[in-house]
Amino acid sequence: MSNYRITKLEMPQTGSWGMLQINDFEKTHFRFDIRNGKPLLDTSFFADGLEDPEDKHQRMDINSDFYRGIQQPEPLIILKNCILLRRTV
Repeated sequence: MSNYRITKLEMPQTGSWGMLQINDFEKTHFRFDIRNGKPLLDTSFFADGLEDPEDKHQRMDINSDFYRGIQQPEPLIILKNCILLRRTV
């Protein structure tokens, strides 16, 4: 399983999703929500870099290495207005 580095983060507001970008996926936006005090990655993402508008909205399988690499088992530590990745070695 790969580890990913968050390069941009927008915390969720009431009634909306939080957004994050990782590594070299500058034009790809992943969304998450806070559930039971922990961030939960949504299975859909938006690939803005694709030319065909029909292909921009994508889905991930929750069992894929890609999804699990972003949504780690004990994924993130939440502080007041920021999220820190838990580092694994």
